[in-house]
Formats: sequence, C-alpha cells, structure tokens
Amino acid sequence: MAVINRLPAGGAGIKGSTLFPWMVEGEVDTSETFGGLGVNAEANGRSNVSTMAEDGYLRLYNTSGGNGRVVITTANMITQYAYDYVLMHIVSLTTTTTNQPLTWGGKNAKSAAAPTVGVYTLGNGSTSFSDKWVAVPLVMITDGNYFAFGGTIDCTIDKIYFVKVKN
Repeated sequence: MAVINRLPAGGAGIKGSTLFPWMVEGEVDTSETFGGLGVNAEANGRSNVSTMAEDGYLRLYNTSGGNGRVVITTANMITQYAYDYVLMHIVSLTTTTTNQPLTWGGKNAKSAAAPTVGVYTLGNGSTSFSDKWVAVPLVMITDGNYFAFGGTIDCTIDKIYFVKVKN
C-alpha cells in the first residue's frame, strides 16, 4: 500500500495521468461510470453518507468495537483495466480493534463483508494518522467487481479519484 504524502492539493500533478473524481468534498459522481456509491453496514456501523454533501466529508465509524464494519462500494461495477489505481485523501483515520483494518479491493456483491478481490489493508490494532494520500492499485480488480473499501474504523475522507495512467 502506497501512502503518498506530498501530492499537490486536490491530488493533481501526477504527470501523464487522468483523474476521474468519484467523491470530492461531499459531492459524488452519480454518472453511468460509477453510479454513485453504495453503503453497507453491520448493526453498529455508521456513515454520514446522507449528510456528507453538507460538510464535505465522507465519514465511516463504528459504535461498537467488534461489530460495526461499514463498507462503501461503487454503485456500478468497474471495468477491468479501465483505471490503474484509486487515489484517496484521508483526512483522519483511527483503528483501535485488532483484526479490523481499513480494507480496499473488489467485491462481486454489495454487502457489509470486507472486499475479497485484490485486497489491501491498512492498520491492525492501533493505527492513527491524518492528512495522507493513499494510492490503491486496481490491477487485480476484474470485470464483475465493485470497488469497495471500509472496516470497523473511524475514518474521514474528502477526496476519492480513480486514476488512469497515460501509456
């Protein structure tokens, strides 16, 4: 998992790349490409998806340590090789529960279960940071998968881009 610390504001400046905004400051791309986002949560998992446009942040959090995963998915499936990676600006992240990391990857169904295809994780136990860019490779995502991320975490995000590197 690459954590990118010094990208210019807005995630710009990756020479030869095209950015496709999925969520920027609370506004979600609901076009045919991504179709918006899907929210799936266990009993004690919470998000602010219904109000995120008001404050500009997507927030995932749990109200109980062992049962509270929230998983966000693209509403539409992602075409294999359409994008090279996802670039995400994490405003703040805290994990405190063992075996409950933030997880990214593909899923063939929208549910609160963790991603299972091309999985990357961050944090296992006690992890905390703020104001970091994270790049999530999509090389393992295949047709018939949604892009998904989440966990039993406290996480605030303000920007998510899909990126295609120019060949």
